[in-house]
Amino acid sequence: MTGTLMRVDPTGRFDYWSFPRQRVTLQYRKHGRKGWKSVAKARTNGEGRFARRVRRARGTWRVVYPGTRHYAYVSRTARH
Repeated sequence: MTGTLMRVDPTGRFDYWSFPRQRVTLQYRKHGRKGWKSVAKARTNGEGRFARRVRRARGTWRVVYPGTRHYAYVSRTARH
């Protein structure tokens, strides 16, 4: 799974910026199930990009960012 963690500038002067050196959790939900399972963690590089190889059967993936004191938590469904 690959992606880029983005943030909104808190001053409102800019739109989205990459978010470097942050931890994200990769979660997986098996096809036909309701619960999510954390299967791996990754850290964004200096450009906010992350990559992690994880093998699973058919299902849905998402990346969860836990947030900081200044930036809120967010999760997004990534792929089926």
